[in-house]
Amino acid sequence: MMNNSLAQIIQRKDENIVVTNLGNEMVMMNLESGNYITLNNLGSIIWEKIKEPIKVSDLINYLLSKYKVTESQCKEETFIFLEKLKAEGLID
Repeated sequence: MMNNSLAQIIQRKDENIVVTNLGNEMVMMNLESGNYITLNNLGSIIWEKIKEPIKVSDLINYLLSKYKVTESQCKEETFIFLEKLKAEGLID
């Protein structure tokens, strides 16, 4: 489980993941679990940003610079999304 720490460094796990872009969405299959995951445009942007290690706070600041959303909403939704990635084994 994520500890909701802005200082936490995250990075995606690319092993055992097959990714296909379909328009503004990204479809991924975890070869280990057999699960399919669909990411919308925002999810795809986050997936690309976490290719390299990044602090959660830097990710949130990036999203705040690109989208008109409150900081609290951005934090909440980012942590929810990261929890989903963690549950699917896509990040450590």
